[in-house]
Amino acid sequence: AFEPEPGQYNQRDIALIDALFDAAEARGMYLIFCIFDHFAFATRWDEQVYARFGKGRADWFQGAGEMLATQKQRVRYLVGRYKDRRGLLAWEPMNEVNALLGFFSSFYAPAIVAWFEVMAATIREIDPAHLITQSLYGDSFIPALYRSDALDVVQFHTYIEELDPDQIPKIIEDSVAQVRQYGKPVWLGEFCSQKDNPQREAFIGNGLRAARRLGVPAFAWTFKSDHCGDLDESLQRAYRSAYQP
Repeated sequence: AFEPEPGQYNQRDIALIDALFDAAEARGMYLIFCIFDHFAFATRWDEQVYARFGKGRADWFQGAGEMLATQKQRVRYLVGRYKDRRGLLAWEPMNEVNALLGFFSSFYAPAIVAWFEVMAATIREIDPAHLITQSLYGDSFIPALYRSDALDVVQFHTYIEELDPDQIPKIIEDSVAQVRQYGKPVWLGEFCSQKDNPQREAFIGNGLRAARRLGVPAFAWTFKSDHCGDLDESLQRAYRSAYQP
């Protein structure tokens, strides 16, 4: 575990993060740093140190007591350690924060936004210089989050289509139109093609080009252990075709 005891962080994992920054900076790349990830908490909650402080995952957003104090402690440690790294682009308190609660996330939307604002304020105490963003699980939107003064960049993820390269541009266009009304910069933080899709390269290329036409940075999700698959030569070609002159 990254945090086996409250306020204690696995130094092997810290060394990997250090190495990731080194590699990114050597290549002129920038990172969005997610301080918490919903996936480990949502799938293995009982194994997390934070499970000691509440009765279930919904208590993550209670905003009080040992739960909040331990959350803030991690934020302060990681922000303090990495705020001066040249390869840091932005902070994100939790990847796909509402996915922690699944189908119940809309009910908890006010608590989710309040929690985000507390985490953002904690970040800014230490690092007022970098952007703060916050993602939601694919094709979900929380308007109150986008209106929050604590949010610098609206980020959306989409997985509603993962096969048809002719459909993905319109989906991206519609999503961008939906979130641009809040008057903030927009990032497409995740979209993907299924790894066995015979049109995978065209799908990713069309998605990247659609986002570029809209002036929106876009990032294709790749992961060798899930259905989206790893970054391979075909996706590198898709990136080159979308961004190289």
